[in-house]
Amino acid sequence: MIFNKGKGGLRIALVLSLFFIFLVLPLASAAKPVTIEFVGDSSLIIHANPFDYYAINTAAELHFHVLNKSNGALMTPTTTDCEVELVNSVGTVILEGNPVAHDDHFKMMRNSSIVTTEGVYALSILCNSTGLYGIKTAYFEATGSGEEDPGFSTAQLFFIFFFLGYIILFIGAYWKNNLLVILGSMLVTGEGLWLFTNNLGTFASTSPQMVIFATINLAIGLYFLIKGSFDFMNEGLW
Repeated sequence: MIFNKGKGGLRIALVLSLFFIFLVLPLASAAKPVTIEFVGDSSLIIHANPFDYYAINTAAELHFHVLNKSNGALMTPTTTDCEVELVNSVGTVILEGNPVAHDDHFKMMRNSSIVTTEGVYALSILCNSTGLYGIKTAYFEATGSGEEDPGFSTAQLFFIFFFLGYIILFIGAYWKNNLLVILGSMLVTGEGLWLFTNNLGTFASTSPQMVIFATINLAIGLYFLIKGSFDFMNEGLW
């Protein structure tokens, strides 16, 4: 049996598991990454302010100004050429073209058939004028409503099942119920396998700490799953 000498083994397993739970708690409450923006080292400054969220299947416009970095002069569409490129989350260019003049600045339009899938998109603007150049890249997310999705994210769903698996495992161990131990350990094992098969896609990074967490989570789940199954077959009860 896993805990065959009183509650000493249970306390050890509880302390170790709680340690890893508290290790991962900050990851569960981490804020969603904000819009990332990259401005190239250049002689032209591009002032463009795309929104963080856009609605899918909806047309949109982007207005931007271009300034000379050395003297702050406004560059007009008659003396400056710009190109806009829109890339989806798998790196495919879905829009490439030249913006049109709009008073003293530039305007780029896209129709409702361009952004049709929810996800993160990269928008790049490249401008040049007689040896002067500038580049700006920004990222936005396309959603069904054009606003931040209030539903559960993949990470939130993962942590719900993460805690649920350990809770069931602890309840089964405390009440010496092999079936609950097996059920809880199956959830924990599945979470570890999911992390590896999805390249740790639940998290925003694949740091060594994440790899260690996934490995330990998988090891704990497999250990209790194997031991609980043997105990169930051999004795039925703890």
